[in-house]
Amino acid sequence: MVPLALFFILLTVPVLDFSGDPHKLTLKPGEDVLLHCQVPRDGDIAVIVWSRPDQESQKYVLLYKENRTHEKYQLPSYRGRVELSDPEMKDGDVSVVLKNVSVNDTGTYECGVIISGRPEPEVINTITLNVTDSDPHKLTLKPGEDVLLHCQVPRDGVIAVIVWSRPDQESQKYVLLYKENRTHEKYQLPSYRGRVELSDPEMKDGDVSVVLKNVSVNDTGTYECGVIISGRPEPEVINTITLNVTDSGHAAGGTDGGDKDVGGILRPFLLPVIIVIFIALFVAFKKSSEKPVAAENEKNILFQDSTPFINPPTGQLTALQQQGIGGKYKMTL
Repeated sequence: MVPLALFFILLTVPVLDFSGDPHKLTLKPGEDVLLHCQVPRDGDIAVIVWSRPDQESQKYVLLYKENRTHEKYQLPSYRGRVELSDPEMKDGDVSVVLKNVSVNDTGTYECGVIISGRPEPEVINTITLNVTDSDPHKLTLKPGEDVLLHCQVPRDGVIAVIVWSRPDQESQKYVLLYKENRTHEKYQLPSYRGRVELSDPEMKDGDVSVVLKNVSVNDTGTYECGVIISGRPEPEVINTITLNVTDSGHAAGGTDGGDKDVGGILRPFLLPVIIVIFIALFVAFKKSSEKPVAAENEKNILFQDSTPFINPPTGQLTALQQQGIGGKYKMTL
């Protein structure tokens, strides 16, 4: 019986182990995940609790009692997204499925139960979840877009100062310096003033991500997120992101954004216009050969009227080519 039991244990490992460690799972936004928890069958399960010990909250990911979920005690962001994988809890299986994960679901999950007749709750399993895009440290955008630069600080202290910097630039100023609940523009790089703000001014769950608006090719480079925790002498670097803002696919002098320039749109219509003008000139020339003096005056008038269509003023053409529409920003981790 021992070899057979060992076989079943080995068989279940690949199902639980997505990242080399069944207690550390990495996913992409939008995916569903099974958070495993197996309770020894030595008593009746009275209560199941899935919690986020890394969050300071009196509510839970899931509180299951008397054969139902109690949403009153559930964290709002998890309502409708968490359910027992086996409502019958066969063989003590109290695993849950978390649906449609997002970067905000990144963190620690703890599974605990209360067994009937026992005074103390029991912690059964702890899982660390990391929800991230394929490469959250390298972002590519087009000019005019907004971007979320992600940074999550562990909740083990009070954040005194937030600093977003450009380590690839030799400057004593910053992308953002946030202290005492406000941005200090005195220490901010001029090109970033009015374009950078915290995505969550309340910094819930240690979120010190920032939104950078209306990016340009000059924003290309390395961004570093750091914090100073109260009572600690040294600043801590939390995250580094490489931003690449490129205008590939647009001609020089074109507009920032995803739309074609106006000249490119009008180009297919120019040939028919030129043909019509040529025919008009040819007819005018024929008539002028029959009436030399009068027709010569008419031809001069015709050429004067036609000139703006053949050679539009440079200022007007430039004004047309400068029309365009920009895009909006994307999230990472």
